[in-house]
Amino acid sequence: MVILLEMDRTIGQVRYDVTARLTTPGEREEYVAWLRGHVREVIGAGALRASVLVMDEHLEVTASYTFAGRGALERYLEEHAPRLRADGLARFGGRATMRRGVGEVVDVAEGAA
Repeated sequence: MVILLEMDRTIGQVRYDVTARLTTPGEREEYVAWLRGHVREVIGAGALRASVLVMDEHLEVTASYTFAGRGALERYLEEHAPRLRADGLARFGGRATMRRGVGEVVDVAEGAA
C-alpha cells in the first residue's frame, strides 16, 4: 500500500513585500487607491497573487506579492519592476518612504473555516 502525501504547493514560493510609509492619512488613501491597479499589473508581470495590508498605525501600507520561485521573481525584477517602480516614484516619490524585502515560504498553516 502506498500513501501519497500532498505537499502544500506554496512551500518554496517566494514572497516579495513592499512597504510604503506615507506622511498623511490622505496620502495613504491616495496610495491605496493607486495600489489596487498596481498589484494587478504585478500579477500580469508574473506574480501568482498579491495582497494589500493597510496598517492601523504609522501610515504604512504593505503589498505582498507571491512568485512561483526565485527565478520568477528575478524575471519580474529585471523585466518589469523598473517601469512599475518609476510610475510609483512619479506619483509618490517625495511623499513615501519605501522598504522592500524578499523571503521564501517554508511553512503554511490554515485553520478551519
